[in-house]
Amino acid sequence: WVGRLRQTNHFGAIFALSVSLMLAACGGGGNTVTENKLPEPSNDGIAPTILSASIKQSKTKNPVADGTAKLGDSVSVIFEASEALMQPVVTIGGFAAEVTGKVREWTATRAMTELDLDGDVTFSISYTDVSGVDGVAVSATTDESSVEYCAEGCPEPVEITIVGSWRLDGEGAAGVGPTAGSKEWWSTTAANGAGIEARSCLFDDSYVLGEDGSFANVMGDDTWVEAWQGAAADGCAAPVAPHDGSNSATYVYDEAAGTLTVTGTGAHFGLAKVVNGSELSSSAAAPESITYNVLTFDGEYLTISIEVGTGIWWTFDLVKDLPSPLAGTWKLDGEGAAGVGPTAGSKEWWSTTAANGAGTEARSCLFDDTYVFGEVDSFSNVMGTDTWVEAWQGAAADGCGTPVAPHDGSGTATFAYDEAAGTLTLTGQGAHLGLAKVVNGLELGSSAAAPESITYTVLTFDGEYLTVTIEVGTGIWWTFDLVKQQPSPLAGTWKLAGEGAAGVGPTAGSKEWWSTTAANGAGTEARSCLFDDTYVFGEGDSFSNVMGADTWVEAWQGAAADGCGTPVAPHDGSGAATFAYDEAAGTLTLSGQGAHLGLAKVVNGLELPNSAAAPESITYTVLTFDGENLTVTLEVGTGIWWTFDLVKVVPSPLAGTWKLDGEGAAGVGPTAGSKEWWSTTAANGAGIEARSCLFDDRYVFSALGGFSNVMGDDTWVEAWQGAATDGCASPVAPHDGSNSASFVYDEAAGTLTLTGTGAHIGLAKVVNGLELGSSAAAPEAIVYTVLTFDGTYLTATIEVGTGIWWTFDLVKE
Repeated sequence: WVGRLRQTNHFGAIFALSVSLMLAACGGGGNTVTENKLPEPSNDGIAPTILSASIKQSKTKNPVADGTAKLGDSVSVIFEASEALMQPVVTIGGFAAEVTGKVREWTATRAMTELDLDGDVTFSISYTDVSGVDGVAVSATTDESSVEYCAEGCPEPVEITIVGSWRLDGEGAAGVGPTAGSKEWWSTTAANGAGIEARSCLFDDSYVLGEDGSFANVMGDDTWVEAWQGAAADGCAAPVAPHDGSNSATYVYDEAAGTLTVTGTGAHFGLAKVVNGSELSSSAAAPESITYNVLTFDGEYLTISIEVGTGIWWTFDLVKDLPSPLAGTWKLDGEGAAGVGPTAGSKEWWSTTAANGAGTEARSCLFDDTYVFGEVDSFSNVMGTDTWVEAWQGAAADGCGTPVAPHDGSGTATFAYDEAAGTLTLTGQGAHLGLAKVVNGLELGSSAAAPESITYTVLTFDGEYLTVTIEVGTGIWWTFDLVKQQPSPLAGTWKLAGEGAAGVGPTAGSKEWWSTTAANGAGTEARSCLFDDTYVFGEGDSFSNVMGADTWVEAWQGAAADGCGTPVAPHDGSGAATFAYDEAAGTLTLSGQGAHLGLAKVVNGLELPNSAAAPESITYTVLTFDGENLTVTLEVGTGIWWTFDLVKVVPSPLAGTWKLDGEGAAGVGPTAGSKEWWSTTAANGAGIEARSCLFDDRYVFSALGGFSNVMGDDTWVEAWQGAATDGCASPVAPHDGSNSASFVYDEAAGTLTLTGTGAHIGLAKVVNGLELGSSAAAPEAIVYTVLTFDGTYLTATIEVGTGIWWTFDLVKE
């Protein structure tokens, strides 16, 4: 159909173009305005003017006041004249630009080179109308747009990253035409019967690009499916494998090449059928990867194009899902936050105050409920083990009790905030604010009557406070005041602060009887499994003990002897837990059986004799807290005080995704940093093209010390790994990223250590003291020497034999 459509629309387009542009110049002559070659034009005496002029970096969608460009980027000047022009002459940065356009609308473009100087990019437009009258040269924009040029790249006012969740950008966002970016043959518009309403299941699909290089198609229950996928008719239906997002996938954005590649069978943007060189005729024909050309990308908008056949280009316009202003965790705002009255906002009949016996103390289980708005559109009711339940929900009496479905937060839900209309809609049965019974038009009489959605009117919203109201009957209005929960100053990940961080003594803060020092045989080396435990305080009030595969366990927990071993429930972090930091009282309370700091046995009033005796909560006294260091103490018996010193874990400067930095990034030589013997260059037959499967590998360092090799479907494998010949092939264990791994960057020592069998950077065979002869010989850890590291570039080297050094240059994505 594309071919027939192309022929029909191509003819129509030519005919329309010929009619619309056959505008004879003054004085005749037969030539069109767009030819710009009118002989001996007759001067009409009226000077043309430039009505609008903008400048932008060519890959950004819209001109802005703080645009930037770097070496190799193109800059465009877009302008419109008051009348038809001959071919204008435009300079950008003092050099001639390529000018395209017709009649009144023109675009000039030029790539920035080494000849350009850093600073604001200048331009000049010289122009003449078709009668030969010159206009006044223009060198300023009409919309205050600008572009700053920095050869090495200017700091962006807002971080520009492709990481995030993207969607089709509304009506007409997908289309097909004869050139990249063109949608002249067909597009997803209402006029084509393919607009947002007709294909809502397509326009709500998300394309999620992770910071770790992962890619996912997120479609929900339905998407657009077509006959070639086995559907009875084209329309909205359940996603069909492999285009249903069920396969793992990755992506690579190559800014220099202007390409975006998704790898993983079924991974795609826009329409599932659109792939390189064809439109799919069956699901089984889905390729392993698809490469799109990036036409525009400015961090918020992305336009990609792909050629499915000679001169047949599909184009997709995408927009990034930006965080909603409501995103965050909210609670009822204390006494009187919920109430009912005769008008919107009124609570004169009744409210949740102590005077009504419904204040924060009496309904603590309601006031600790949270309403969580996701950054995009997800919503959840988070209630913990109890909330306010009433007789209509089956409770024996109104009071605190276990949440009752569907008002228990178990269902999936979304929200839509319409600022212009002043409404907030929750969609998902049971999703609600304030009180479960309050819905549009009535107060519920049973749980089964819960509607699919509720729409609240927003009375006030300033980012920190939110008041919504809803009419449950004529002249009966419920109003809820909510406050946004700000991140706790404790939010983050903490560890014991090294030698002597835990100890016991006769007073708060004292460790004079015993502490975790080497002298006591309990220092960081002897109890490494304790000192690597982390205590994670969530941004709301969540808390978790994160211990990894082992921690310090003792005989009272059932261990044969005190030592490092598998965590024992409930002190294994498996239970849900929360925290409450009361700065005024100087206390920190962990709620959730097994949640603890320092040592599991230490609780209020005793040291545990067995795991079953673990209390529901522990309250510590905070001795010191400055944002980076925290000291807490608690009394386990009269005059017996345990004290724990904690330090906040600062994200590693290596955190992020890295790759080999192009041609020659890996090599070997006689000294650290040297590659004089051999390197991955085209001259050695080992450059980017020959080893593309190596250069697209990713080395992912997490903020807190996790490491992973992300290779996709293939990487460079060699004969020592069992390959028939050296070349691109499926990764071979343990160098396939399947094992968990961690890293330690010691800035002072200048070392980077990867721990985890098979974890590596550069080439799998390169380890300390040798080049591997078999996969089974892979060590538990590899230590690299860091030669250079500036946050963006990293050079690491390793000696595999006396005077034999491998060096790897990495760049952060």
